[in-house]
Amino acid sequence: MILPHLSPYTKYIMLHGTSLLIVAIAVLLPLTPFAAYLGFVAPPPLFFPLLAAMVLIYLSAAEGAKFLFYRYLAGSTTGVRSGSPV
Repeated sequence: MILPHLSPYTKYIMLHGTSLLIVAIAVLLPLTPFAAYLGFVAPPPLFFPLLAAMVLIYLSAAEGAKFLFYRYLAGSTTGVRSGSPV
């Protein structure tokens, strides 16, 4: 573990904070003066609401799949023997 002295909650906040920072940089970079130097163009205004909708749909589907997995399949041991190599 890289940071064993931190609490799990702090690690969770650091992971999500870093992820949001990287996403913010990626979204804002095409809108900065560096965009022309890097060959970026600003996306059309409709891009951002569509991106937000796609992310929300994806996260909802992932959470729904995780919920269904843990509710119906995580406790199931059908066909899996303890200690058997996978």
